[in-house]
Amino acid sequence: MAARAPQVNAAPRPLENRDVFAPAGNEAGAELDRFEDDLGGPLPISLRQWYQQVGPVNLMGRHKALNPPVSPHSPDPLVVFPYRESAEGDYGKDLCEREADVLQLDLAPDALLKAHTSGGNPYSMYIPDPAEDGLFLGEPHKTTFVDYLRLVFAWGGFPGWEGIKGRPQKELDFLREGLLAV
Repeated sequence: MAARAPQVNAAPRPLENRDVFAPAGNEAGAELDRFEDDLGGPLPISLRQWYQQVGPVNLMGRHKALNPPVSPHSPDPLVVFPYRESAEGDYGKDLCEREADVLQLDLAPDALLKAHTSGGNPYSMYIPDPAEDGLFLGEPHKTTFVDYLRLVFAWGGFPGWEGIKGRPQKELDFLREGLLAV
């Protein structure tokens, strides 16, 4: 009988790593309902749909071309924090007992912090907010959440490469492949 090779504990593939992508599950809608009840109002529809259909995402890892460890540029990789962890981290577990009517929900670090450099204010949105889409505060384009996502997808998840000469075009093109142009 031949000896079997020992099992090597390989790192999970990126989309199977819950630190990179935590897909929304079947209970996402019910969990969002509870969160909105705790807030005393709704999330903007665009943000709620992101969390209900996609879930948290974090592309901040290291990649020699897309997100190099040492670079004069910040590729600003896509990050959308888990909503409850973010809110409770800033405002405590009893959201319904808070003093403020409106919260600023941190959704992502700013571009510099994503490049592992001291940064500024995080990207965020005001909640509760019954709007279809809300302003994506702190993001350099001064845009809404949906328009930010359009920009992110146009750059394969790394919108900080916009306007940079010598960007990793081959890798960005690969990441954009199959995404719908909007």
